[in-house]
Order: sequence, then C-alpha cells, then structure tokens
Amino acid sequence: MKTRIAFTDFIDDVIYQMILTNRHLSDIGNVSDGEYRVLRFLHKNGEATMTSIASFLNVSTPRTTKIADSLFNRGYIDRHTGSDRRSIHIQLTKKATTIMAKSVELHREISESFLRVLSQSEREQMYTLITKCHMALTQQTNNQNNHAAEICNNKLDVKKHA
Repeated sequence: MKTRIAFTDFIDDVIYQMILTNRHLSDIGNVSDGEYRVLRFLHKNGEATMTSIASFLNVSTPRTTKIADSLFNRGYIDRHTGSDRRSIHIQLTKKATTIMAKSVELHREISESFLRVLSQSEREQMYTLITKCHMALTQQTNNQNNHAAEICNNKLDVKKHA
C-alpha cells in the first residue's frame, strides 16, 4: 500500500511538472492555458471549425467562441465562414505561427532533455505505458461526460413532467 501511495504522489508530481511546462510554453504568447491549447491544435491541424475545436477542448461552443474572440482580438487567429455560412473556420495568423514555432521548438528541447536518460527500449516502453494510461483516462472522461449528460437529461425530464 505504501508503494501505491508513493507512486500516486510521484504521478501527481509528474503531472504538476507537465502543467508548469505547458504554462511556461503558453507564457511565450502571453495566453491562457485554454488559448494555448487552441493555438497548438491549429498549429498541428491547420484550419478548423469552432465545433471541432470545442470537441477537442471538451467544452461548449460558446466557451470556444470566447477563447477565439480573445485570440482574434490579439491578432493570433483569423476567422471566416465556410461554404456553409453557419460554420465558422479559424486559422493561425503569421504572428501566431511564429510564436507556435518557438513554442514547439522549446517543447521539443524540454522533452529531449528529460528523455536523454532513457534508452530507446525504455522510451518505447514508456510510450506504451503512457498510451495505455491515456486511453484509460480518455475512457474515464467520456464515461463521466456521459453520466453528467444523463443527469442533466433526467433533470430536464423531471421539470417537463412537473
């Protein structure tokens, strides 16, 4: 049991260090964590719809719109309508692309600095384990979201019948 607690504390510390690293990376563009995630998503995927970004962030479309408004007002993204006028597409500006290039390079340097101590075999094993944990965490998050939606739907049903 003591080992399990120590391991949990260790994982908490690793996660905390990763959060601090992401905050440091988001400081490059003076953006919030959510804004940084949107910029990374766009840097990686190119142009995207507000709906796809909301899905990626696991937040509502209105929340995504607030994030996009903030990024637009600071010159980090451009917006335009797609073939369907109701669909808004966003993409990085040159300013944001430059910032994200710096961020990606810094992220790569940070990752390499802590991975240097691992052999190729250890890196592959670490990747396998982290992937397995990520899939479990994603499934847990999806289950929680489904449960929350079910609760909301039940409350709405109760109000309809009241």
